[in-house]
Amino acid sequence: MVTCRDPLKMSLGNHLKEALDQTALPEKIKENIIYVTSVDNLDFGCQLIKRAVIEKALEDVYQDHQIQDTLAKKQKAREKVHLKLQGEFYIDEGYKKMFETLPPQVLF
Repeated sequence: MVTCRDPLKMSLGNHLKEALDQTALPEKIKENIIYVTSVDNLDFGCQLIKRAVIEKALEDVYQDHQIQDTLAKKQKAREKVHLKLQGEFYIDEGYKKMFETLPPQVLF
């Protein structure tokens, strides 16, 4: 959101300026229209960009087989806990490897 606000505002202003340059309006009125319209529509444009980014990220996640496998394992473990069954627990391999690299606990 931070990186898209200024370029989007500039782009909106430029497109409006191009469109208004074809009219016979005084320059002050054109500048006022460009400013007000850009500011009024900036949040809406940012929301559209945000939605597009989220949809693309979700599409990437749904197509990643490793993520889907991990989510399936977590769901299976949750179901077992809800059914109060003993046995298999979900262990995130990334966390497991991280904890295995930690130094042993020192007791005083």
